[in-house]
Amino acid sequence: MGNCVFCDPDKLAQSAKLENSEYFTLRLDPNPVNFGHILIIPNQHVENIDGLTPEEMKKLKNRISDAKEKVEEHKDVKDQYFEILKKGNEKSEEMIKSVIGEKRSPNGFNIGINEGEAAGQTIDHLHVHIIPRYEEDVENPEGGVRTVIPDRADYT
Repeated sequence: MGNCVFCDPDKLAQSAKLENSEYFTLRLDPNPVNFGHILIIPNQHVENIDGLTPEEMKKLKNRISDAKEKVEEHKDVKDQYFEILKKGNEKSEEMIKSVIGEKRSPNGFNIGINEGEAAGQTIDHLHVHIIPRYEEDVENPEGGVRTVIPDRADYT
């Protein structure tokens, strides 16, 4: 918890705060996959979804809807990307510059959680990815989240 980038207000992950509520904070991902990639982060330090209280689980659905709405309406998104750029993280700069001109309405969303190192979790603090998807952002989107294991994505 001491080195958690989501618990330390001076870390890059804190610089793109879009909205704070009693239980969750919405932030732009500093390394966005697409324009408007938002993280929903519990305010309390928990490592996985089982660490949420029943009340927090109820509120999470509302936060997911709020995040999708922010991207659909572009609320504060572009301004917050510029805030991340001010922090000067080279990796973030590269990714943000690649998506910043893509301000448009998404055609769909991938919503996901990485739990555990084998699943790709790199920060030991639960966070939900809300990734806007746009027509033609990949050649073949079929299978969606199944593509995390590419050889098993095709089920048709």
